[in-house]
Amino acid sequence: MKMLTFWAVLLLCGLLSSSQSTGGLPASSLVQLDINSLQNALGTSMGQENPLDNLVGQVLGGGGGGGEGLLGNILGGGGGGGLLGNNGLLGTGLLGGNGGLLGGNEGLIGLKIVSASPLQLSLTVMPPNKIGISLSTNLKIKADLLGGQLLGLDVAVNITGSSRLVQDPNQPARIVASDDCNVQIKVGSSLLSGLINTVSNVLNNALPAVLCPVLTLATGLLNGLIGTVDGVHPVEGVGSVEYLLGSILQSSGDKLMLDLDVGLLDSSGNKVSLPPMNSITLPPTRPGDHTSRVLLNTELISSLIDLHVKKGSFNRDITGEGSSSLAASALQSVLPEGTLPANSVLKVSINTGETPLVTVENTDINIKLPVDVTVSAQTDSGLVPLFAADADIDLKGRIKVTGDTVGVNLSLERLSVRVSSSQIGDIDANLLKDSVLNLLTNDYLPSLNGMLSNILPLPHFGNMDYASGAVGSAGNAISVDLLPVAAK
Repeated sequence: MKMLTFWAVLLLCGLLSSSQSTGGLPASSLVQLDINSLQNALGTSMGQENPLDNLVGQVLGGGGGGGEGLLGNILGGGGGGGLLGNNGLLGTGLLGGNGGLLGGNEGLIGLKIVSASPLQLSLTVMPPNKIGISLSTNLKIKADLLGGQLLGLDVAVNITGSSRLVQDPNQPARIVASDDCNVQIKVGSSLLSGLINTVSNVLNNALPAVLCPVLTLATGLLNGLIGTVDGVHPVEGVGSVEYLLGSILQSSGDKLMLDLDVGLLDSSGNKVSLPPMNSITLPPTRPGDHTSRVLLNTELISSLIDLHVKKGSFNRDITGEGSSSLAASALQSVLPEGTLPANSVLKVSINTGETPLVTVENTDINIKLPVDVTVSAQTDSGLVPLFAADADIDLKGRIKVTGDTVGVNLSLERLSVRVSSSQIGDIDANLLKDSVLNLLTNDYLPSLNGMLSNILPLPHFGNMDYASGAVGSAGNAISVDLLPVAAK
């Protein structure tokens, strides 16, 4: 069922256009779905939950005297009339009376569905805004004749119809059923052709009332599954990220495009303003490529890092207690002799000031991060300031996927340090740079990478697997492959 959630929602994205364009799409998050994978996944799910199983054993015709049941009035109403009743075509008439083709002196008293094969599903995109659905099955139907005779009917059934996508202002997209259900049957048996035509006519009149609700059920299921895309996922240090089914975009070849509106909420649930983002530029579809993927605008990653900095998530207080770099007295060696108060512990505060410069190219990320480094001595009577420095930190990393989360792993690329103030005299610039480098590498970056390992939760699309970790680039977006679990 979970896998169906993903596939069903993604089908909707290509319904409003059959364009082959690979230009920009106004989306901060986009799902590119292969229609062939969608059909296979839905077919598997429908096979696991075959709604026709509920029809097995159901009596379509009347019972006893032919008066009651779903098709009682059609097949031979209680007064002996009707097409198949005592006085009908299969009763005492041409096919049922004494000397009739079926022998006996009574008509058909009931049709019962004995078995139904698993539904075979076929989906088509019907521009501008419809989903074509075709369901086929084989029914075995038993026909009971008065006098104890039985007829076994093999009936091939094809149910076709469509659902259309509607999107009201400020409301999530939803699917509603179109009133165009059509049931086609083919009766195969050893019956005479005239009788086959008669039975076919009866079934053509009767079966739509039984089988068209299957299409309605499928439509309701798809509509219910759309809501599972909408979700709020926590983001440490910022608040949460919200995914909502957004505008319907385009179809291109075998690919369908679905825009997900991405919003950020603070810890109180209030919307956080995001800067305008450029449209995602899609690469040409490669022949034979049946991969489904999520595409995330690189500016979304940049904006999230910027928000982390503004929220103070990049700030750190590091003390000498338990810190490998400080415990080794690396920073203490910078201090002029006798300037560190007795029985004190060094405290280093790293605080971001200016907005960082974040660039993402392919799956590589670069961050130019200006910080203030304040070094104090923690004594029994309080903090004693020692000196402060300005540092420009260049960080480089790679975007990765762990589980269902996008993360970043950073390393130090370049560092420059300048003393901005000192209460303890001159500071050796070379010693200071080496000590700060040691501090950042051993203390600051590990803490930062732990936070950034889950910078952006991916949207949940049912039973889909991001764990392959396949991350690539597509124009100005990073691309994360989606893998149906059933296909592994």
